[in-house]
Amino acid sequence: MSNTNIPPVTWNEQQIRLLINQRRYRNTEYHQIIGRSHVAFWDSVARRINGAAQQVQSHFTGLQCRRKFENLVSQYYVSKV
Repeated sequence: MSNTNIPPVTWNEQQIRLLINQRRYRNTEYHQIIGRSHVAFWDSVARRINGAAQQVQSHFTGLQCRRKFENLVSQYYVSKV
């Protein structure tokens, strides 16, 4: 099953900051996960972002959070070069 048909998600600055902070503050937890699947971790991040950004009423999934974070990291490394 391909995920290429998923419509793009719009993130505002507050949501991006929440995403980065969640990943930063839970870095040790992320790296201590046994196995390769971080699905539960990213689902937890999504729940926290959705709960914290109530005025924006976001409904992100764990997959959307993971992809956004990976894209931010990729953009950071590209812009450093």
